[in-house]
Amino acid sequence: MTVSSTATTSPVRRALPLAAAGAAATVLVVAAWCWIEQRAPDFDPQYARDIVERSLRFGGTYYENGIHNKGPLEPFLYEVATWFTSDEGYWFGISAMIVAASALLGYVAAHVVRLLDGPRWLGIAAGAAVYVHLTLSGADYAGVLYSRNMTVALLGIAFVLLTPRDGWPTARRRATLRILVAGACLGLAVQTLQTATLTVAVVGLFGLVALGDARARHGAVGVARARLRLVAVAAITLLAAPTYYLVIGSWRDFWDGWWVYGRYMSQATGRSLAEQLGLGWHEHYLWLGSHAPLVLACVAFVGLGAIRWSRLTSPQRRLHVALPAWYVAGWFEIILTQRYSSHYYVVVAVPAALMVTGLGCHVVALIADAGLRIRGSARWIALTLVVSLVWSGTSSLVTGIEVASGYHGVDDLARARAQGRDGTARSVQAVLDLVGRRGDPMLAWTNYPWPYLDFDRVSATRFIWKSFLMGEIYLGRTDLAFVLPGSWARWAEDVEESSPVVALTDAAFAVPPGTPFADLLSTDFAQVLTTPTLSVSLRRDVLSALVGNRDGATWAPAAGDLGPGWGPTATGVTYAGAELDETTSIVRLGDLRCTRLDATVFGGGGVSFHVLDPNGESEVVEMFVTGGEAVSRSPNVEFLRLPVPRTGADEISLIVGTGSAVLLVNGIIGAALTLLPSTQVELTSTGDAVELANIRTGPAPTGGEC
Repeated sequence: MTVSSTATTSPVRRALPLAAAGAAATVLVVAAWCWIEQRAPDFDPQYARDIVERSLRFGGTYYENGIHNKGPLEPFLYEVATWFTSDEGYWFGISAMIVAASALLGYVAAHVVRLLDGPRWLGIAAGAAVYVHLTLSGADYAGVLYSRNMTVALLGIAFVLLTPRDGWPTARRRATLRILVAGACLGLAVQTLQTATLTVAVVGLFGLVALGDARARHGAVGVARARLRLVAVAAITLLAAPTYYLVIGSWRDFWDGWWVYGRYMSQATGRSLAEQLGLGWHEHYLWLGSHAPLVLACVAFVGLGAIRWSRLTSPQRRLHVALPAWYVAGWFEIILTQRYSSHYYVVVAVPAALMVTGLGCHVVALIADAGLRIRGSARWIALTLVVSLVWSGTSSLVTGIEVASGYHGVDDLARARAQGRDGTARSVQAVLDLVGRRGDPMLAWTNYPWPYLDFDRVSATRFIWKSFLMGEIYLGRTDLAFVLPGSWARWAEDVEESSPVVALTDAAFAVPPGTPFADLLSTDFAQVLTTPTLSVSLRRDVLSALVGNRDGATWAPAAGDLGPGWGPTATGVTYAGAELDETTSIVRLGDLRCTRLDATVFGGGGVSFHVLDPNGESEVVEMFVTGGEAVSRSPNVEFLRLPVPRTGADEISLIVGTGSAVLLVNGIIGAALTLLPSTQVELTSTGDAVELANIRTGPAPTGGEC
C-alpha cells in the first residue's frame, strides 16, 4: 500500500511554525540573557549589590549597611541572585530576573488583547514586541533591574490578577489567593518606591471596581469583603517593613534612609510644587515630541475606544479609562520625583505599550467589521517581531548572539575579562591581594559603586558613596544640611568594626581636608601606590610588615643560575653591562611563591623581573626599574609606568604571592602585577652595568594571599 505524500508531509508542515516559533523564542531569550548580563551592571544595580555584599559580610539589615531610600525589595532581589549564582556568574542571575520580568510584562500585553477580545495571534505579537523593547532595545530602562522596573512588574501582576478574562474562579481559595497576591503586589510597590503611590492608586482603584463586576463571584465571597481584603493586604504589606524595623530591626537606620534621605532628595532641588509641575509639563512636552509615533498611537487608542464605546463591555470600558489614567499617573510620579533621567520613563512606557496593544485590537476589530479576514497569523506575528527588532535596533540582538555563541562558561568569561583589565586595575588588585583577601573591607572615597566590585572588596562603612557624607544630592544642591544626623559618628563606628587595612582614593574626588576621612588617612594610613586615577594607602602597621621586613636569609646563586654577563659577589650578583640577550643573560631566581626578595641596587642601572609560564600557555609579564621609573608590562602591552625615587643605592623588594606580585623601590610600590601565570621568576639587567648586593629572601607578609 502506498501512503499519500500529503498524509506524510502535512504533520511536518503543521509542526514547522511551532518549531520556528520555538527557535525564535529561544534566540530571543538567550540573546537577551547574554546581552543583559553586560548591560545590567549599571550605577544603581552595582550600588544595590554593594549593599548586599556588605550585609553578607557584616550581617545586619540592608539599612545598617548602606544609605537606601527605597524599600527592602530591591536589595533582597539582588541578594537572591547570590543564592543560585557564583561571584563570576552573578550578573547572569540578575539578567535572568530581568528576562523574566520583561516576559511577565509581555504577558500583561497579551492579557490586554484577551480582555479586548482580540485574536490569539495578536496577543502573542504584542507580548513579543513588549518583551523585545524591555530587553533588547536602546531604551535606558531596558535590560536593567531598577526599582521602577520592579514596581511596574508588580503593577502588571496585580493588573492581571484583578482582571480575569473569563470571570473569577468559583473555587473560594483560588479567588482569595488572587486577591491576596494582588494586594501584596500593590503594597510592595509603594513600599519599594513611595512615589509609586499614584500609579498604584490607579491600578488599585481599577481592581476595586473590577471586583464589583457582575461576573465577579470571588468564590462565594461578597464584593465588599473582597475589596476589604485587597485594601487590607496592600496596607499590611506596605507597613510590614516599617513595623519590622520599629519592633525588631534598627528603626533609625531604616527611617533615615527610607524616608528622611528621600525627603532630602526632594528638598535639594529647591523647587516649589508649582515649579515642579511646570518643569514636568516642559519635560513631558519634549518627550511627546521625541516619541511622536507612540503618542499618536495612544491618542488613536483613546479615540477609537470612544468611537466604539457602545460596542464595548463594561470591563473593556473600564480598561479604556484605566490605561490612560495609569499613563498620566506615571507622569505625575516622575514629576514628583523631579528626576528626568531616561531610565525613569519605564513607568510611562509600560502603560503606553498597553495602549498601543489596545489600538491593535481596535484595528483588527474594524477590519473584521468591514467583512475582511486576516489570514496568515504566523506571518503577522513574525512581521511584528521583525519590526520590533528593527525599531529597537538590532545591535543588542547581534551582540547577545555573538556572546552566546562564544560562551564557554562563567569561569572562562571571567578570565577573559580579567585579562582585559587596564594597568591601574591590575596594579591596585595586586596590592590589595598581597595584604588582604577577597571580601575584606576596603575604605574608599568615591562616588562610584564599582571599585568594591572590581577589586572584590566590600565597603568598610555604610557610606559607600562619599556624597552621603558631603550632602551632595543627585540633580540637586550640595549642602551639609542634607547629611543625615550623626553620619560621621556612624562612619567612625563602622571603621572601628571593620578595621580596614586598605584605603582607596579616586583622583576625581579630592578628600576635603579637615574631614574625619582625611584625618584618618593622615594618622593611620600611608600612601604606597599612586596612579593617575587611583591611589592606595595601607594602614601603617600593615605597611611596616610589607616594607620594613628585610631580615631574610642570605641568597646565593646556584651553579648554572647565572647567564652570560652575570657574576657572583660576596653578597649578591653583578652585571658587566654587556649587550643584553634576554634569552640567555638571566639570573634564575626559581619559584618565589609567597616569597620576599630584598636587594640593594648600586650603579643607577636598571633591573627587570620576568614572571614566566613554564607551560607556555600565557605570555611572560615583567616589572622593571629603569632611570627614575618603574614599569609593569607584557611583551605586547605596557600596563603602568610610574615615577620612583632613585638614589644610586636603591633598596628594592620583590614580594610574590600566589597570583600577584609587587615591586617596591625605596619603600614605594612602583609596579604591581596580578593574574600571574606562575610564580617562576628570572632577573635580567636593562642593559647597563648594575650590582645587586645584600640579596636576602624570606616569607612574604601574611594576611593576604599568603
